[in-house]
Amino acid sequence: GAPGRAGSGDALIEIAIRPHPVYRREGDNLIMDLPVSVPDAVLGGKVRVPTLGSAVELSIQAAEGLGAAHRAGIVHRDVKPANFLLTGDGKLKVADLGMAKHQASSAVELTQTGVIMGTPAYMAPEQARALPAGKRADIFALGVIVYRALTGAPPFSGDTNVEILFRVSHAMPVRPSDLAKLPEAVDEVLAIALAKDPNDRFETAAKLSAALDAATRGRIDPALSAHARGVLAALPWGASGAPAR
Repeated sequence: GAPGRAGSGDALIEIAIRPHPVYRREGDNLIMDLPVSVPDAVLGGKVRVPTLGSAVELSIQAAEGLGAAHRAGIVHRDVKPANFLLTGDGKLKVADLGMAKHQASSAVELTQTGVIMGTPAYMAPEQARALPAGKRADIFALGVIVYRALTGAPPFSGDTNVEILFRVSHAMPVRPSDLAKLPEAVDEVLAIALAKDPNDRFETAAKLSAALDAATRGRIDPALSAHARGVLAALPWGASGAPAR
């Protein structure tokens, strides 16, 4: 069935179940690990998240994994639920660096520039326009995952990839708290994570996870709240992005 809502106890985060390697950096070496078996609670490639707290905990783990990659100078560029693996002890690991780019060295860039690459529903606006994508593109994608995990609905959807990419670039989704029982502070955190301008997003995945953790308890830094209001003043929740006639 369709994903439910975190507020109603039926949110889903999709996790790929496959023998896929997980990469980590140790010094100058990139180490490949194979994930251990997933627990019995994982069925049909999906993890059922019964509470808002559980959804947030997995989202924070995803942010921590991305943060580790970013600190190693790696931009993933294809962040989506299927590229996180769940280990036997319930931990998420970032997987599939096939589109990754090392920010400090073109020698380890694995994909082309000037070409649209990624998964449309999780791509950042700059990726949709085939512009250079840094770590804040990954943070945008993480915002998409968190939005979907907490509301049960994708923020950007459409009948074709072109329609999805248009909405990613120009539209804002429905206010999260209109879809699930969420504090207003969560709306503001997601507004920043999903900002169209990379410079308006969280600087690091760690800052996103810290803000999200506090927001679920109804708390948000006043400066972040003001910043979110500024982002939403330019493009409010539910804005279609269609040109005026």
